[in-house]
Amino acid sequence: MNWGNVFVWDGSGEDLDACLEAVYKPTLRLLQAFRMRPATIGIRAQILQDLARRKARWVLSSLRDLSVLHQVELALVQDGDLPREVLEKSLREERDALREALGADAILRGLYAPAEQDPFELVDMYRALGLRWVLLKREQVLGPFVDLLDDTIYELGAPGKVYAYFPEELSSRLFLEGQVPTSRQFRDHFPTKRDRKCYLITLLREADLLGATRQTWDLLEDVYSDPSIRSWRLSTLEELFTKRKLLDSSALPRLEAAG
Repeated sequence: MNWGNVFVWDGSGEDLDACLEAVYKPTLRLLQAFRMRPATIGIRAQILQDLARRKARWVLSSLRDLSVLHQVELALVQDGDLPREVLEKSLREERDALREALGADAILRGLYAPAEQDPFELVDMYRALGLRWVLLKREQVLGPFVDLLDDTIYELGAPGKVYAYFPEELSSRLFLEGQVPTSRQFRDHFPTKRDRKCYLITLLREADLLGATRQTWDLLEDVYSDPSIRSWRLSTLEELFTKRKLLDSSALPRLEAAG
């Protein structure tokens, strides 16, 4: 099983000091403990700026080190479903602020956009901003009846320009609910994935991890240490999987009917 895990530090936890102790520190300790295990972190620049003012610049240096070593890639976080002109200005400012905080060598290739409803018209904007992929909410973009293939990379709007990924809600909940103590039991929830070349994307937001128990972090450690589960940055998935399928707005009625 190929696994793309995305941590999202988006300010949803509200209390910065609480998030620092309960989310940011444990996440960084986890990734530093498993140096050969890549991951993706979506983050708002404001969080890094606030941490720097609170004398927690070590978070910035840790993220910079993990990114320079290609263990972690970063993603922008989109605010709402904004008009194109407002969105482009906002993302450009976010991109520049993240690079200023973490350095030009930080890997920044993606966008987390859970509220975006019509990304098909934004592909050229994404590319102009240097983005290679966008993480979307499936129901928000495709509707509730579309079944996505787990061995196929989806191209958004035009072949090869921007890739669309969709987190798998069940797998994300398994981490947060604390009912699955081991990686083996985690894998048992996905029997069709165990002996196939496929991928699974999980999403862990700071608001969710803020209230997580020790069992969540223990399971994350066990899954990261499991050699049968190969973790990747999201941008690496396009290199691992050669099958492609185009998603565009004209295809949606057909996709929904097929689902």
